[in-house]
Amino acid sequence: GLFLRRLAADRYEFVYKDEAVAVDLAGSDAKRAGAPYPLPRSKPGRQTFAVTHIGEGDGWDPTRPCMGSLVSAGGGLWLIDAGPNIDRTLKALGLSVSDLAGVFNTHVHDDHFLGLASLFRARRKRRLLYCAIPWVRRAAVRKLAAVARISEADFEAKFEVRDLAADRWNDFGGFSVMPVVAPHPVENTMFKFRASGPEGERTYAHWADLTSFAVLEKVARAGRDRRIRREPRAGGGAG
Repeated sequence: GLFLRRLAADRYEFVYKDEAVAVDLAGSDAKRAGAPYPLPRSKPGRQTFAVTHIGEGDGWDPTRPCMGSLVSAGGGLWLIDAGPNIDRTLKALGLSVSDLAGVFNTHVHDDHFLGLASLFRARRKRRLLYCAIPWVRRAAVRKLAAVARISEADFEAKFEVRDLAADRWNDFGGFSVMPVVAPHPVENTMFKFRASGPEGERTYAHWADLTSFAVLEKVARAGRDRRIRREPRAGGGAG
């Protein structure tokens, strides 16, 4: 019984029975909007190798930030994915985009990607390093161009792109990263991080959006069904 109507660019109307409310995502409503959850103030770890989890939710969770982590390694701070409200998350940690060395992107679903628009618009003296396998990077460039209304060339004006080799260690001078290709509706990788320090080697595995065996079997079954329908029947002839 709830209807949604698009009035214009970034303007919508919700209608339920005899009631209606208009929402302007580019105007005053956008200025009032904020994260629907509280963000505790804290400081990220700054050791030789440290991990600060900044969210465990997904795109449908109104109580927690979207899944992501902040890794301290190689003398810099590195984001793993950038979901919505990433600017507010950084502020709660006492950080700004200028404090980041770069961002590793697993895939381009909104709850892991949409914060790139905020990172793109932020002012900083140097380009932010963007790290992903080529398939994810190509999807990110095209999607951000559509979401942020920019050209694809603008992406490299704000981000220094580094394509990662999948399923092997990529050296970052002080730590290494291995993207591991994982099944998902879009191109997706998990990440493994490795660094050595006074206490020996330390590792961190960021398993983003793992797909259950039940879902994989459903996809495989659908693929088999499509192949069966397309295969010509044996025998037969002109009737």
